[in-house]
Formats: sequence, C-alpha cells, structure tokens
Amino acid sequence: MEYKLTIEDQIIEIIEGQIENNDLPETNITFKRLTREGLSESDAKNLIAKCLVFELFDVLGNDKTLNRKRLIKNFNKLPNDPFYEKKRIQMIKKCWTSFTTACFNTNKKK
Repeated sequence: MEYKLTIEDQIIEIIEGQIENNDLPETNITFKRLTREGLSESDAKNLIAKCLVFELFDVLGNDKTLNRKRLIKNFNKLPNDPFYEKKRIQMIKKCWTSFTTACFNTNKKK
C-alpha cells in the first residue's frame, strides 16, 4: 500500500526539519518554549504550523518573500492564537483569496 502525505503532514515535516537542523532558529526556539510550557510536541508543532501556513499563503498568493519579522511576532504570541484580532482575520481572508486566485485561477471568465 502506497502512503501519500497530506499537506498537513508535509507542513509538519518542514517544521520537524527546521527544528532538527535549526534551519529557521525561531522555529526551534518556539518549539522548545512551548514544550517547556507544557504543550505536547504534537500540539506545539501544530501551533507553529498555523503561523507558518499563514506566511506560506502570503508568499504564494501575493508573490512575496517570507515575512520573517511577522512570523517571529506570531510565534511569540503562541500558545495564544496570533490570529484572533479582527485585523489579523481580515489579513488571513485577503491572503486566502489571493492564494486561491493564484493557485486555482478562480477569477477566470467563462
């Protein structure tokens, strides 16, 4: 039986690689802080994934580079939800619209 990774699995693999290789040191720092605060490794990785996915949407949907400053700011808000504020929700919606438009060409005229 062939096993196919879901996008969620792939994001977690990216995070695990960043932690293992200290590729993005802030990921490792955040992971260690969250697990010290009592979160399970799985929960810590899922919270980190939430921040990383937000940035990936912006990168892919708006053809930008990774906003490391914003990523770190969101990491520092964890385990609280960094996207709770109304402004953040609006930004997520904008990123999602841009992402789906770029990836799925949803604005195609018929």
